[in-house]
Amino acid sequence: MPETLDAQMMKDAKRALEAGEKVQLAYNIRNTQRTIGTRLSSFITRKYGMDGLPDGHITLRLRDDLSDDVDQSHDNGSGDPFQIWQLHWWIESSTLGKLSVGKASRVTDTAPESDLSETGVAGYAGVQDIGGAFNLRTSNGVLIDLAWGDVYNHFNGDTANVVRYDSPVIAGFVAAASWGEDDIWDVGLRYDGEGGGFKLSAAIAYTHVTDAPSEYADINQSTLVG
Repeated sequence: MPETLDAQMMKDAKRALEAGEKVQLAYNIRNTQRTIGTRLSSFITRKYGMDGLPDGHITLRLRDDLSDDVDQSHDNGSGDPFQIWQLHWWIESSTLGKLSVGKASRVTDTAPESDLSETGVAGYAGVQDIGGAFNLRTSNGVLIDLAWGDVYNHFNGDTANVVRYDSPVIAGFVAAASWGEDDIWDVGLRYDGEGGGFKLSAAIAYTHVTDAPSEYADINQSTLVG
């Protein structure tokens, strides 16, 4: 019987658990592996208590299959096994703000997803990313070349090759603008604050895309999100 990933983790983390060494572990995981790290975390809690090990003692890096890359024909993904999501440099000042250049988040990235629940459930609006690669069927059961991800759009921005500026925080507000590709430009305003025992987080952003056809848009579009 093949060894489970949890059993392999216990074996690989032995130096950290017994000799006190720092270790970094990396694994490819499948969609069917839903309880990864259970044995390891249970062992750490039983041996070291609820405080656990010091930060950075055991680092786990897991590569999963993107939920929008799994469909009826590919249960473990069909796309590129490695994708660069962000790759940019930045200069930041508490009084002048932050300037970013490279493959970075557009201003509309996460604008529809302000969330204080710390669960990501309420804030994540990407319906098309949850099984979005699954093809639809006609009434007679025939698969067609149209996926759920083609039907839904939560208007969330993406990463792109842009120049982005974020203002310093002023009374809880941060204004931002980004421009890049040929052409995509975004502007937005965020607010984070608290008072009277309540926390408030809000965002509004506008995007205009003329980079078509491309991975960012099939047609010209202007969208207000928040």
